[in-house]
Amino acid sequence: MIAILNRGVILVAILGVVVSHPIHSVAAELDASGTVSQMIQQHFQKARQRDGDHRATEAAAESARHAVTIAESGLGMKVSAAASAFYTDRTEAQPSSPLSSETSRQFTSSQATISARKPLYRLKDQLTVDQARARYLSAKALVDASEQRLFGRIVMAWIEILVSRDRVSSATESERRAHLIREEIERRMQAGESSVDQLGLEMSRHMARQADVYDANVRLKIAERALLDLAGGDAVVPETVSLQDTPLTPVPDQPETAVIARIEQENPELLSLRHLEDAARLEREKAIAEKRPSIEGYISVSKGENDTASYIRDEQRIGIQVVMPLYTSGLIDAAVAQAEAELQKAQATTWAALSRLQTSGVSSLAQLRLAQSRLVSSRFHLQATALHVKSTERGYLAGTSSRGELARAELEHLQARYRHGEFAVQYAQAWATLRVVTAMMISTPVLSSWTVPSVERPSFQPISLGPSLGNESSLLCESLFFLYPAGLPQCQ
Repeated sequence: MIAILNRGVILVAILGVVVSHPIHSVAAELDASGTVSQMIQQHFQKARQRDGDHRATEAAAESARHAVTIAESGLGMKVSAAASAFYTDRTEAQPSSPLSSETSRQFTSSQATISARKPLYRLKDQLTVDQARARYLSAKALVDASEQRLFGRIVMAWIEILVSRDRVSSATESERRAHLIREEIERRMQAGESSVDQLGLEMSRHMARQADVYDANVRLKIAERALLDLAGGDAVVPETVSLQDTPLTPVPDQPETAVIARIEQENPELLSLRHLEDAARLEREKAIAEKRPSIEGYISVSKGENDTASYIRDEQRIGIQVVMPLYTSGLIDAAVAQAEAELQKAQATTWAALSRLQTSGVSSLAQLRLAQSRLVSSRFHLQATALHVKSTERGYLAGTSSRGELARAELEHLQARYRHGEFAVQYAQAWATLRVVTAMMISTPVLSSWTVPSVERPSFQPISLGPSLGNESSLLCESLFFLYPAGLPQCQ
């Protein structure tokens, strides 16, 4: 069955075999032949520089890093210097003297002081440092989560473009055939071999196919616009890349418990919330630490000059200061209660996120397996409807099938291609969701061993069916093999 899938089920091999290489080493290991993985990595790097949300998370992490430095400085020594110089013109009166007199004095003064202070014990400052570090780790985890989501958006943009191109191809082919049949009916009507109502029916079918082409092109432009918005104006998916002949990576046989365990250990969003929970816990400890005494040592040296004889010229001080809060009118107790409530809020938020992420991971794994089974069945149906169109076309040209039968066969094949594309998108979305919640989106090369193929669009030209189905039906025979292991006479 894997061999069947590797013959070209769909592009949805979003994330290949799991590896543990970091981002910067993934692109280096890719060959230089223009692999799809390398192009997606290039688009991702450009998107990191352009996306406003991601840049905001990086700026927040940088701000948190500086906040750690600010908090750590609170534990260090503070050294300051001060200098002053002034001129004084003073008039002194002596009212207590029997003879009231005034004395005028002028003098200059200058002074320079150097002082240093160092906290010896201040528990709150140490807790502030630990809290700043927890918030920085939380911000870094949010950057990782943003990168995971951004990479998933790039991959999904590729999938949408390839699915839309396939729709444009099939809709254009159907429109071309409807146009040829309409022209043929017009000629037959002019020759008196067809009725007006038949021409009107063919015209309506042709207009419906034209609407399909327009709808497919609009979807393609929207998908391409999404990629341009993410990665810039030069971000394009090569025309040679197609949904056809693209291998499907089988779904790994992992139990739900393994997915849940990885989410609990590696999900960056969950890690960020846990760090915020630690920060809330430290905030409570800081509020409690306000009841503790603080001890600070200080030293100062000053030197000055003054014209007066009583001026203190030089001074050196060294001492220890102890501060102990005695009564704060309930301020500390209220701060502790508030911090406790914030901690409970953070714990509840983390628990809710864990439950949501676990549900998302298990659901995406189930959807991934479902989408894979749908892709296998839709590929088989796609091949069967293509053969049915060819067979009906031969019958129509030979006069054994009606135009209505051919139109229904073509419509069924077009709908099969549309469903196939929808299943591809569902598969891609499930893969992306699973990889994001398990933090494996970026570390896994996308289509790592797959190079850009030369694509041949499927042809609807009549084929001759002899005693066997022929080489054109080899894919159908391979698809039938897993249903009929013993083989079919037509496939011998």
